[in-house]
Amino acid sequence: MKSPFRWPGQSPPSGPWKWVLILGALLLCFTLIGFLLVPWLIRRQLVAAAAKQLHRSATVSAVRFNPFTLETRIIAFDLRDRDGTPLFAFDTMVVNLSIMSVVHRPISLDEFRLVRPAAVARIDPQGNLAAADLLAGDSAAPGDTTATRPPRLE
Repeated sequence: MKSPFRWPGQSPPSGPWKWVLILGALLLCFTLIGFLLVPWLIRRQLVAAAAKQLHRSATVSAVRFNPFTLETRIIAFDLRDRDGTPLFAFDTMVVNLSIMSVVHRPISLDEFRLVRPAAVARIDPQGNLAAADLLAGDSAAPGDTTATRPPRLE
């Protein structure tokens, strides 16, 4: 039986060893992307979306993602109002996407858990709810009629 490892001057592995090495490399890439890149992207997008769409500052202590179980954990989320006062926070949010929803539509969740959520409702000096602009919706251009459908959840 030939060794799957190549010494200088030898030909590359062939036969079943070639496929074992290819599958191993793909599994390694999938694992690294899932455990390292995806949490970084989620954390970055949460903070950026809060600033761009909500005009609020958000902080996230950590994000963990398991690419094999499709479980996402967001740890220590804190959304601040425009004046810097607390608006919404939670210790941990766990979202576990059903593996079958990757293959079949609609998207379904095996678990959604929010640990120690906290929301603050304040009245501003004008007598309005401080977060009323979040509830007002998006002020899109009047001629813009393109609507996107949200993903279907079960």
